[in-house]
Amino acid sequence: MELELLGDHGYRHDIQEVLAGYFSENWTTALSRSLEWEAFKVAIRGESLAKTYGIRKKLDRELAQQADALNALQCQTDNGGVLENESQAVRGRISALWSRLDSYVLTHFRQRLHCEGDRSGRLLAWLLHRERSTPIILSLRGTTGDGILGQTRVNAHLREHLETIYSSLQCDASSQI
Repeated sequence: MELELLGDHGYRHDIQEVLAGYFSENWTTALSRSLEWEAFKVAIRGESLAKTYGIRKKLDRELAQQADALNALQCQTDNGGVLENESQAVRGRISALWSRLDSYVLTHFRQRLHCEGDRSGRLLAWLLHRERSTPIILSLRGTTGDGILGQTRVNAHLREHLETIYSSLQCDASSQI
């Protein structure tokens, strides 16, 4: 729900009507309490969405009207500076409309993040987990020139190679003593 709606008396009246209609229709049903609560939230959410959609469309219309007015003013020429003052006023109104539209988008984004959870964070954690589980070395070429494919075979080949290197180093170290 947009914070702007809470100060709107018409919206409060609409919500009161929706709640009264909801309770008059659903008062005697034998549904579970959790299902009744979810239906109640859906009724309020539907009214809020309808109202915010109307606000968004109104902002879009006002923005288009102001842009048309600015274009008309820019097409006219005035040496006295009167049109420049008017165009500055129109630019100010356009800026105010854009800031209201930006706040609407940010509020909508926060609502989605709150309602649906932090999906981007979960997606990042899943990708990092998947990244750790995928092998970094997918294939090797052996000493004989044959290709070694598969994570287990690559790991086994690397283990053997490292064991031979370290065993030869241990033999050299023991012979030096």
